[in-house]
Amino acid sequence: VGYLAYRAHTNLVTLKVRNMDVRKVISKLAWQTWEEIVVHKNVSGKVTLDVHKVPLDEVLNIVSLQTDARWTALYPIYSTRKSARAFKKVALGDLQPLGSGWSGFLKAPLWQMGGMAGFGNMLRSENKLVSAQFQEKDLDFAALALSRFSRAQVVPEDGVKGIVNLKLTDVPLEKAVAQVAGQVHRKWDQFYTIQPLRNSMVFPASTRFTTPL
Repeated sequence: VGYLAYRAHTNLVTLKVRNMDVRKVISKLAWQTWEEIVVHKNVSGKVTLDVHKVPLDEVLNIVSLQTDARWTALYPIYSTRKSARAFKKVALGDLQPLGSGWSGFLKAPLWQMGGMAGFGNMLRSENKLVSAQFQEKDLDFAALALSRFSRAQVVPEDGVKGIVNLKLTDVPLEKAVAQVAGQVHRKWDQFYTIQPLRNSMVFPASTRFTTPL
């Protein structure tokens, strides 16, 4: 039990499967890591894996390549349990982002934008620690900034506004999201999702983003 708890805490996966349905594979990954992984209804396919103590991120990369999909760590910032449930339905493909209170799900973070992969990789350090300073920045700006530090998307619920004043120095992304959510007096959650590539989100051309000082 102690070893399983340690492996889950470190998100290490040991699994050998051949031509197994992707949802069965994801179920096994969730059991080993104690992470919630939501699979969009349009994701399908068979997966072959032979990994030993491999980080979950790397395993999700393999699964995504074999199912023509992409994976993301999602961090919704929300007001009520009802809105949190709606967000998961959006990730599952059972609700449209527009009209459900989660239009921000359509905004791709910078690491998903074409032509910026190298820049994104430089910002995502191996230890996944966040260092940033926000001075009188709105919530949407802070959410996009945090999404740069790992393969993640921080999504505020529609209508949630607030000003963020924070200095973060080498803190885990989860702690950074928690502090930002606290500044706007909202709750937050974290889970993984696997989305079909053909549903890739579009980043509005009118949006401009600069590095926080």
